Amino acid sequence: MEFAIIPKSLLNRFISDPDSRLHLNIFLSSLLLLLAFSFLPVLEIAGAIPHVCVFQFLFHLPCPGCHVVRGLNLMVESGFMTAWKYSPAAVMVGSFLLLQIPLRLCAFVWARPRVFLATSSKWIGRSVLASLAVAWLVNIFG
Repeated sequence: MEFAIIPKSLLNRFISDPDSRLHLNIFLSSLLLLLAFSFLPVLEIAGAIPHVCVFQFLFHLPCPGCHVVRGLNLMVESGFMTAWKYSPAAVMVGSFLLLQIPLRLCAFVWARPRVFLATSSKWIGRSVLASLAVAWLVNIFG
């Protein structure tokens, strides 16, 4: 569950090492996502955009991601406890994104801990995905 949304062609111009590029991409992507969720409530764009969920439309089941987006917005607007009551998975995703910033910055700057940081990040990401799945199943059957 690592987000790398910066185009590789843009990073190729500045960094030749593929490992460094990946860590920088995840660092910048996590930072951009957190900033986006920080400014969405302020700009009030989220309320102006109609809610369309392809998953819910196709499968007629609650979407595993819809509560996460609203929970991330609540985390910024009202704090962790309000977001936790609404969606514990959103707090897990938000915490994972926050954790990625120092982890990937360390991996970008120091080559030595890269393997450990990348491996631990993957395991933490898998745990967050598992929590999303559990929250979704509780939402459906609970």
